[in-house]
Amino acid sequence: MEPIKNALNQAGNLVQQAAHTVAEVLHISEATTDDVDKTKETTNDDDNKNEDKNIDSKQKKFEQEQSATIQQSDKRRASRAYEDKQQESDAKVLATSWPDLKGKTRHEAEEFIKARGYSNIKILKKGTSSTTQHDESRVILFVDDNDIVVEEPKVG
Repeated sequence: MEPIKNALNQAGNLVQQAAHTVAEVLHISEATTDDVDKTKETTNDDDNKNEDKNIDSKQKKFEQEQSATIQQSDKRRASRAYEDKQQESDAKVLATSWPDLKGKTRHEAEEFIKARGYSNIKILKKGTSSTTQHDESRVILFVDDNDIVVEEPKVG
């Protein structure tokens, strides 16, 4: 339940950030529009060409400011974004079967498996049925009458 609460809080924060960013852009847009309106009121009809240039330059300035604001907002969001970092672990990855032990002697197979961290090794003769209960700490070795491994040893 706690991860869900954290995810909802994080989503709420992102929505608030987006709302603030939109408000900033609208505020800048209104300020620029007010400046353009004031410029229009104070210019004469003879200065229409200068007015157009002024509006164009203000519009370019506004677009640059808007772009910079959005980029800054993106950077802030990106710096706070969740990053899935690779975790280091001391856990061993254990094999669950050893096909290369087929044909080896029982003693060689036992030593090999024990060296891999398994100490519960059951030795069964070929054709003997094994238990139906699965045990992740047990390895079953099927051997023939000469103690040669005849089936692939597996965890279980």
